[in-house]
Amino acid sequence: FVRCMLANTSLHGSDDGLRSYVKSVFVQFDDDNSNSIEPDEFRNLCTELGYFFTNDELTTIFSIIDTDHSGTIEFDEFFEWWRQSDRFKIHDARKLQLFRAALKQFREYDLDGNGKISMDEYRQIAKAGGWNKTDQELQEMMKKLDTDGDG
Repeated sequence: FVRCMLANTSLHGSDDGLRSYVKSVFVQFDDDNSNSIEPDEFRNLCTELGYFFTNDELTTIFSIIDTDHSGTIEFDEFFEWWRQSDRFKIHDARKLQLFRAALKQFREYDLDGNGKISMDEYRQIAKAGGWNKTDQELQEMMKKLDTDGDG
């Protein structure tokens, strides 16, 4: 679901428009106003956008983006990474807002915080939504939603 939303959005505008948009995202996650993103801020950014990385993965990704090896990510490094990355294709503030609202709702049901909705968690969604579905119907629905087949 999250990856589908990311893959199906793109910017249809200038590089300046993209730079301005990415700057607004950068500023949102620069919590201490240091004009750089530190590892904890980067973790928050990734989590907010629906990416649940292990500590090792975050360290690796962070070090790739931090091309000057300063221990922080400055805007130019962040912009180059964002522009070239296949992971982040939301370049419209309205779509990002919608995505974040959907992600917030997703996290309410991702009880173990692993970035996936298990069958038990999906049953809770159905119960909370007042769906009148059998377990087999829920499993069929889950199968349709689980596009990568990882459960």
